[in-house]
Amino acid sequence: MTSSKTVFLLLFLSVTSTWQSPIEEKETKNWKLKSEQNLQISIDDEEITTYRLPNNTLPVRYDIWLQTDVDKANFAFEGRVKIQIQAVEATDTVTLHFLDITIKNIDHIDGSGNILNSSLAFELIQPYEFLKIALPRQMTINEEFILHISYNGTLKISNEGFYRAYYVDYTTPNNDIIYYAVTQFESTDARHAFPCYDEPGIRAPIGLQIQHDRSYTAYSNMPVITINEVPGTNYVTTVFEDTPKMQTYLLAFLVSPFKYIANNDTVFPQKILAKPSSIDNGEADYAAMIADPILKKFINHLDVNFTLPKLDHAAITQFAAGAMENWGLITYRESALLLSTSYSESQIAYYRMYIAEVIAHEIAHQWTGNLVSPSWWTDLWLNEGFATLYECYIPHLLWPNDGYDEDCRIANLAIALRNDLPTSRFSVPMSYYVETPVAIDGRFSFVSYEKSGSVLKMFQEALSVETFTKGVSQYLKKMSFKAAVPDDLFSSLQEACDEDQPGNGLDIASIMKTWVYQAGYPLISLTKSGQNLTISQNRYPNASEVYSVPISFATKSNPDFENKKVGLWLHDSSITLPFNAFGMDENDWIIFNIQQTGYYRIAYDSNLWAAIARDLNENHNAIHLINRRVLQDELNIGYNTLATLHASDIFEFESYLKSENNYLVWNDAGNILRSLNTSLFNTEIYPRYLEFIKTISHSHMENVGLEATDGETADITQLRIRVKTFNCYAFDEDCLAHEHQKLITYMRNSTENPIPDFCSGFRHANSTIYAYYLEQLADNSALINRNRIVSNIGCSLNKNLLGLVVELVEDSANVLTSSERLTIIRNMLTTSTVGFEVAFAYIGRNIESISSYLTQLSTTVNTNSTADQLTKILNDAVAEGFLTEANSLNLKNSINANLAWQKKHYDSVVNWFKNIDETTLAPTTTTDNFTETADDSTTTPVATTTNSGASITASFILTAFLFFVTFK
Repeated sequence: MTSSKTVFLLLFLSVTSTWQSPIEEKETKNWKLKSEQNLQISIDDEEITTYRLPNNTLPVRYDIWLQTDVDKANFAFEGRVKIQIQAVEATDTVTLHFLDITIKNIDHIDGSGNILNSSLAFELIQPYEFLKIALPRQMTINEEFILHISYNGTLKISNEGFYRAYYVDYTTPNNDIIYYAVTQFESTDARHAFPCYDEPGIRAPIGLQIQHDRSYTAYSNMPVITINEVPGTNYVTTVFEDTPKMQTYLLAFLVSPFKYIANNDTVFPQKILAKPSSIDNGEADYAAMIADPILKKFINHLDVNFTLPKLDHAAITQFAAGAMENWGLITYRESALLLSTSYSESQIAYYRMYIAEVIAHEIAHQWTGNLVSPSWWTDLWLNEGFATLYECYIPHLLWPNDGYDEDCRIANLAIALRNDLPTSRFSVPMSYYVETPVAIDGRFSFVSYEKSGSVLKMFQEALSVETFTKGVSQYLKKMSFKAAVPDDLFSSLQEACDEDQPGNGLDIASIMKTWVYQAGYPLISLTKSGQNLTISQNRYPNASEVYSVPISFATKSNPDFENKKVGLWLHDSSITLPFNAFGMDENDWIIFNIQQTGYYRIAYDSNLWAAIARDLNENHNAIHLINRRVLQDELNIGYNTLATLHASDIFEFESYLKSENNYLVWNDAGNILRSLNTSLFNTEIYPRYLEFIKTISHSHMENVGLEATDGETADITQLRIRVKTFNCYAFDEDCLAHEHQKLITYMRNSTENPIPDFCSGFRHANSTIYAYYLEQLADNSALINRNRIVSNIGCSLNKNLLGLVVELVEDSANVLTSSERLTIIRNMLTTSTVGFEVAFAYIGRNIESISSYLTQLSTTVNTNSTADQLTKILNDAVAEGFLTEANSLNLKNSINANLAWQKKHYDSVVNWFKNIDETTLAPTTTTDNFTETADDSTTTPVATTTNSGASITASFILTAFLFFVTFK
């Protein structure tokens, strides 16, 4: 199942006054959680045993009849189910699941439908959703009998169970709302459509008939046998072929006026179903084109045929999940299947990958989850882990140059690593027992999806793709139409490993159990000592668990980043090996976890980081792109989380970015560069830091240009977006001049000219420009791009102009809202040291508002002198009742932490820059006339504080002549 997560969230850019690199996140694809508290439910043993069916009986077969008038906006439905049951042990009761349906009658019948015992007594047991039926007598072991249950219900509105959905038909005069009926049964909602054994390990074939209006079409897991007219009515009854033995949660049906596009393949027929306008507009064409090669690639890769005679894909207008793998009838949120005609070019590129990944994820389930199911929700990872692995891997096999392995796999891995922490209550073992429906829904988290997919990817590479795939194929063949447990997978992988790699000495079950039955992941620490390398592990960041870790590595002497084979299995907490065991000498670098196929992090010591940094600065392409990205993340961990690195180590490493032209690396580097910016802000060395940022970014801006050109690649566009953010923030002359000119042309005509980066444009804007925008802010609450202007008006490097901005904030007569006033001051505190000085003075005059600025002050006060000034302000604010003692103490603790950072790192940064000056002929590669001390004393506007309109207009009149000269 794919839920509201989905593969990469579109990159939407907003220009703000704070220094931010655009964030590219992975849209949540797999989470079925209704709320965060669902993940772990504490239920004592006496309670949870009642949530499982007694399983003293099992279904042999279901025959379901349903009737719906959803076409008439009548949401009641009628149902009848005939269940052939076998007694597993002697019993006089049968317990089934039911949910939100009314049981009308239960009969005991024979195979011909004749009633043997009518109106059996039954009991409804809540909250366990049990229908307990009293049998007419005690049934003996293996005896079979048939129950006929009639019931009714209402189509739900919660996108679960048997529910109603709708769309608007804009082709009709009144834009009619068209209702239709569809299902979503995973994990525990099949019981809403019919009483059943609603557990994943219980299978039985299902016969289905649906009576509905003839204007609608019914679809289900299996092909239609016949459509029978109901005499004297406008109804028809659609009769489907029997399903194979299957779990109830995989049953699906759809009753709608949908249209479809078919792939016209007679061996593996597939249809894309959607509302008529989507089919007519061609929105389903892309899915129809790629579904066929994806299905066939799975068949070829797994060496196991697709089991059913057809496969349909339906785009549902109201759908809580991303998609659902119903056997033979996959349902999707519309955006996960259809390529909208309204998408921009960049959105189309994103959604093409997204749709391919979601289709691959759900088709993977036709084998892992449908053909073979877990015996209980404990091991949901056997379903979702494989589907997450293959959502990236199968598209990668089909389209190897489209980035599926790198973007999809690495994004999944990043989500797992970010969340699988001891401090998170969401971090549980991959195999984790639950019982209640709420707790079962909680299994649909990153652990079952991203983590499990990443762990399986690690073993796919560790055992080799060929051996791993052989083992998976044998597992699927052995367990077809059965319920599996992890040992079934382990034994098949062991057989394949022993066949392909005789004498391998691996105990697959023992190795994999360290990952399946333990939460978290290892931190592998590498330390050079003499001629030896010590390798140790613990659960990241500092827990005690030990895992069996497959380690791949490359060295300067052997920089083979395509060879992902295991060079070392680390089963213990620590080992020490000589350098020559890795084919390296004492000056070599070594990098573990080739292309980050392993589910673990690495902590290198300072000496190893220095060796890597030297080679990156000489030839960064010697190290694989994925590993360059990983190094950024691990550098950040060593610096911020583990505190094993100094800031000077970071500068030494990041110097190579001047040659790095991959935007993904810059995106990853942004986290640590922003961290350094925060720590050095307002210190004496801060200007040197900005020079450093200019040095590593300026050459890239010269290469890619400051604006997009026709026909440029997406990589160039994305690199410009990221590097330009840094470059402008560091006051690069060319960047600021460019954005300043864009601001001028935008003022001339805001409808036809592109929106500038307002912060960069305002850096050295003169009083004319400021008067114009301050006037607009003061008087026009509907100003175009008002939010952008509010967030950036404090970016000027001119104290006098910033003073005028503050006067605007302090003047209560203008149209600025209270939140806008806060935004202006907050951003002034962080966008430049000049802005900080002016905003800090404002806070000193307005200590009643200090509680609104605690977050910004906690990150920007880095010097003793400023800390002393702030301490006095805080003490005064507490004394006058403007701030609580607790908030004051928290801020003081944050400031003390900042000062502790300075004590630990500041001198090393100063020395690093000193060494650079001594070893470099020219301290910088660019000439910069823009500084933080820019002044505009000759055209300083005069402002009063009596009336906003008057004060701003006065300054505007004083500069009117210059304004018209500028824009004539």
